[in-house]
Amino acid sequence: MCPRHGYIAKSMRSLVESPWTVCVWRGKPWNITFDGMVLLLILISSILLASETPPRDRVEVAGVIPEDTSGNALDASDPLVALEIVFTILFTAEIVIKVLAYGFIFAPGAYLTSAYNVIDFMVVVASILNLALT
Repeated sequence: MCPRHGYIAKSMRSLVESPWTVCVWRGKPWNITFDGMVLLLILISSILLASETPPRDRVEVAGVIPEDTSGNALDASDPLVALEIVFTILFTAEIVIKVLAYGFIFAPGAYLTSAYNVIDFMVVVASILNLALT
């Protein structure tokens, strides 16, 4: 049986392809699609990434980078680190939903048949590796 025809695949395709009514403003429903929600998350994540600054003790001064005595561990109490973890989880969930809906690589219209999704997949894998290795 092709994975695109199972109950889970149909449910995930419905989630991805149907618009969601987020709220009603002035008597009119405001709808957003799954991809629209993902783009909103990307925008918010990019703004947070741009607002991040390196720690003062790691800034290069006159070509010399001070030794890191604190280790490489992530500080989960830092709000930007916590948000990075949350966004990585959300973007990973996006990939899982789309793979369940369309298949991973070999099905017609599969997730990795789109160049946008290949880039998306590589960025999420890099983010997961970054979190795992620090």
